[in-house]
Amino acid sequence: MAESQGFVIQNTMDEIIDGLYVGSSMAETDKDKLKSCRITHILTVASHYQPTYPEDFVYKSISIDDLPEENII
Repeated sequence: MAESQGFVIQNTMDEIIDGLYVGSSMAETDKDKLKSCRITHILTVASHYQPTYPEDFVYKSISIDDLPEENII
């Protein structure tokens, strides 16, 4: 686990339905784990994000801040 600005960031991801995973930004850095789970596309919902492995995966990024006043609609 890494700690950043008072938050604990775990390098985990969970399969929520067959072939669809949800994970932390740290999970996106574990290329071997991504490949072993047969992940091909990564959707990131965060601000100021740069893909870690743009040559290996297809990325889609939605720039949004993790703040209560952020309009997500």
